[in-house]
Amino acid sequence: MPIAITAALSPQIVASIRDQIDRTTTPDHEALPEQARLNLDTRNPGIWHLVITETDGAIAAYAQAKVSGASVELQMLDDLWDPRFEQLLAQADLSSRSLTMWKHGVVGNVTVPEGFHIDRALRFLHRSLPADPIHPTSYVLRSFIVGRDEDSWLDLNAKIFAAHPDQGAWSIDDLERRIDSSWFDPSLFLVLADGNDLIGFCWVKIEPQHPQRGEIFVIGVDPKVAGRGIGRFLVTSGLDAMTRRGAREAVLYVENDNLAALQLYKTLGFQELSRDYRLIRNH
Repeated sequence: MPIAITAALSPQIVASIRDQIDRTTTPDHEALPEQARLNLDTRNPGIWHLVITETDGAIAAYAQAKVSGASVELQMLDDLWDPRFEQLLAQADLSSRSLTMWKHGVVGNVTVPEGFHIDRALRFLHRSLPADPIHPTSYVLRSFIVGRDEDSWLDLNAKIFAAHPDQGAWSIDDLERRIDSSWFDPSLFLVLADGNDLIGFCWVKIEPQHPQRGEIFVIGVDPKVAGRGIGRFLVTSGLDAMTRRGAREAVLYVENDNLAALQLYKTLGFQELSRDYRLIRNH
């Protein structure tokens, strides 16, 4: 299979891709984002796998295409763009759609392939731990309860991230796959309650292979209680949870145009490490 596009990968190809991911991923750069890794060995509607192999079967290039309506989004192994991906998209009648791709972990200027321009940017921030004391609140902070909080959390997540379909469109399957991950710890999935209603959350991720680094995986505040200091409370609570687990560094991603969040993180001592860029093909 020197060049192919398919809806499902063979176990051998999945193993080869995972091997390359393991060899090239570093604490500051994932060779393939988490959602794309989860999609490798599962047949999902709207997901295509673009594979280019050497004559000996080694992976020369891989990209995962997520098809949604008239758009196609590529996540590429090691962020390597191969012009033959265009040929593969044409085979599946996808080449006429709006095409975006991601470049991750960029420090300084980003290399933009010919015919593309920058459409979106995420900043990757970090700070050392321990952090400042927890900002107080009158609401109840507790751990996520598996088997009880899923529906309430999904509803709140959808409300908070309605303008960001990658996060806001999470299904119960998306949530359960993270719960089943090796890094999941319900005590690090903090939810904030006002009576019986969830109004915010701070989900902390600590990878077993990097126990010294904690990530604010996803954080959100119900818009109806915005402006009450809840965001600061949740961030400091997440940093405290990381510290108590032995982490010495905290990281997170934030949209480049989210000025309020950027200001909050700056006041809490976060500094930029790199940026992720989404590139879109010119029409």
